[in-house]
Amino acid sequence: MNASALDEKYDIFRIETTEKYFNRGAYILDAPLLCNHVSSVYFDSGKCFYVLMLKSMSNKTHLRNVLHNTEDGDKITIEEIDTASAGQRAVLSLLFNALGSYEIDFLRFNNLTGHLYCFHPKWMKRSVRNNESKILKIPCLELSVSNDLRLTMAVRTFTSELLKSQIVFKKRKFEQYPKYTLAANNTLRRRLSSDTGKCFILRQTQNDKTEIPFMDIQNLEKFESSKMGIVACVLARFNEKYNEICNLQFQSIDEFICY
Repeated sequence: MNASALDEKYDIFRIETTEKYFNRGAYILDAPLLCNHVSSVYFDSGKCFYVLMLKSMSNKTHLRNVLHNTEDGDKITIEEIDTASAGQRAVLSLLFNALGSYEIDFLRFNNLTGHLYCFHPKWMKRSVRNNESKILKIPCLELSVSNDLRLTMAVRTFTSELLKSQIVFKKRKFEQYPKYTLAANNTLRRRLSSDTGKCFILRQTQNDKTEIPFMDIQNLEKFESSKMGIVACVLARFNEKYNEICNLQFQSIDEFICY
């Protein structure tokens, strides 16, 4: 990673709360994306999250104006930091989460509440009634960077409110979940008060499990809709976008024992 090149192109901000922690689905984690210069948001857990912005003298002012207008915005501090202070895991996560600016036919990038979710349009679960198609589920692959700087993936499902009767709610009610909607380019974004369409929440219906093939090499189309096809595409896009800043490769393991 070329830290000096990254610091020349981007500003990194650390936002910390005086409360015990930020809730994983808190609106304040999506609010920075209302700023035009914001490239991405990264949040793992705890009291702070990070924002990546294209270099500008006015970034901190714009960020403060947006965040302080959110709930509990008066309980945060905003600190501008460099790459070294953020740490490699946070920086890599911010760079991954910023891939959402790409337009790809078979892949959608979604930086939601500080996480990165990718999905293939063909994964969508639909119902067709009276010649009208409705999207019921959007399975996604959540990509994240581990503490030892390895790329990890987990299958997540965004479910339409049309199926909320099939979801078991225990700790939180449906109304307490962050709501998302499909934008015009079929990417997910936080639902605004002006949105009128059906929303989605990050929950699975009862007794259901989403399955995404790990790798399918029958043909290119099937490979692109498998987990490794998504990862291969993400890494290619990452290296293309950040070729002067950072480069990622698969690690070759000569001898591997699976227990």
